[in-house]
Amino acid sequence: MSDTGTQDRRSQIPAAAAVTAEVDELQHEGVTRMRVNRVVPWIASITAHVLFVVLGFLIPWTTSLILSHDEEPRAVVADFHSLRRDPLYTPDYDLSQEPEATDSRIDDSALEQEMAAELLSSAIGAEALLPGPLSDDALRSFAPEGRDRAVSFGGLRGSNVLNVAYIVDASGSMLAYLPIVIDELIRSVDQLDESQQFCILFFQNDEAIIVPPPGSRSRRPTGAGRRAQKREPAEYITATRENRQWVYDWIDLSNQNISAGGRSNPLEAFKAALRELDPAPDVIFVLSTDITGSGEYEIERDVLLNQIHDYNKKPGSDRPKSIIKTLQFVEQDPLDTLRLIAEQNGGVEGYKMLTREELGL
Repeated sequence: MSDTGTQDRRSQIPAAAAVTAEVDELQHEGVTRMRVNRVVPWIASITAHVLFVVLGFLIPWTTSLILSHDEEPRAVVADFHSLRRDPLYTPDYDLSQEPEATDSRIDDSALEQEMAAELLSSAIGAEALLPGPLSDDALRSFAPEGRDRAVSFGGLRGSNVLNVAYIVDASGSMLAYLPIVIDELIRSVDQLDESQQFCILFFQNDEAIIVPPPGSRSRRPTGAGRRAQKREPAEYITATRENRQWVYDWIDLSNQNISAGGRSNPLEAFKAALRELDPAPDVIFVLSTDITGSGEYEIERDVLLNQIHDYNKKPGSDRPKSIIKTLQFVEQDPLDTLRLIAEQNGGVEGYKMLTREELGL
């Protein structure tokens, strides 16, 4: 029995050694695989970066090599001293009469003078280049409008004005000053051009005296006849030279169409300007000393302000139809009516006091 057990143990020793060797081999392979798994990503990353660097140098070098074989672009030079001197058209003259040039080095100034003379003597003028005769209006359309259609009166100014109205006090308080006001009116109207329209309204007692358009009766009826006659509605006058001269003649005090007298009530003049003129004026200039007046035709300040607001109210809006600018003439108004009219119908900059010193009185 002992011999048999001994033999069995001897036969098991080689088997155990083989198992141990196999286990050692497997452990070695596992360690090797782990090392490989750690090293391979690093090798791949380094290789990729090296390739990118190589490509970064290779592409520009290859491009420059290819382009070096192409034809270099030609530089374009604008030499203003070598431009052709050919005219835009061929002048109509006899070439046989021109002397032959014996010297190719012709002086530039002489050549320019010769060309200028040819152009001036040519039969082709501006009329030949245009499609038929043009009127003054058509010629004016070729150039931009130089004026901004500004209107000034007594130091007040309105910009971008197409339609303007002047409401002027002609009551007895203006007796000494009306000639000055007429001169200022003429100076203001004379600024206008044919694209603009104007209307002049004087107020006296409780009526509006409106300067009529050209062709109307040049004199106002007087006395009872004036009272019996209903005035014509207010209308604009186009500011042509002829129309302006008509107005200057009409308001000339020597023609007795207008004279200072009576009391002051401007309500009818405001009504005519804001209700009868169509379209409503862009700006209305008002000049007066004591606009609310006194005596029989005196009007309360608040009544006047409310009535002007009603006349000047723009439908569906809080904005006034017309900007109203006011001139306080010589005498200060304790009620400040003109200042309030300007502030309520255009802004605080629409009021100006004209003192005696400013007028040289």
